[in-house]
Amino acid sequence: MFCLVTESIGAFAVLVMSTKRKVNSAKGKRYTPAEKAEVVAFVEKVNAEKGRGGQSAASAKFNISQLTISSWLKGSKGSAPAKVGRPKGAGAKVGRPKGTGAKVGRPKGSTAKVASTKGGFSSQIAKLSALAAQIDSAEAALGKLKAEFAVLKKSL
Repeated sequence: MFCLVTESIGAFAVLVMSTKRKVNSAKGKRYTPAEKAEVVAFVEKVNAEKGRGGQSAASAKFNISQLTISSWLKGSKGSAPAKVGRPKGAGAKVGRPKGTGAKVGRPKGSTAKVASTKGGFSSQIAKLSALAAQIDSAEAALGKLKAEFAVLKKSL
């Protein structure tokens, strides 16, 4: 890209082509994982010492917006700071790829037989019935546990 610049020399206007390329200022600065980790560590240190204010202090010290620091903190819980944005390869496609069918499993330890979803309407009804029976038995067991919990709690 070239920019046209006009300069006036006395009564004449001269048209000059500049070779400077326009810089796209819309792109933000990219931070390395080490820089992100340093900022997150600073925020956690200030919060540990003062109880709050770590994001504001880091924003002032490192000249980074509080929104950016906030997104790094949300992504750093339990791991390194997360990248913001859609993951690579995420497109507009929604749902399962064609031909995979629904993949439905049963809970661990379950002995109930689950009907295949590839069958017709009757197999889906059978599956629903089996799941309803499983839920009923699980709720009954949960009720017994809650009653035992209440008895133990009252004895305290």
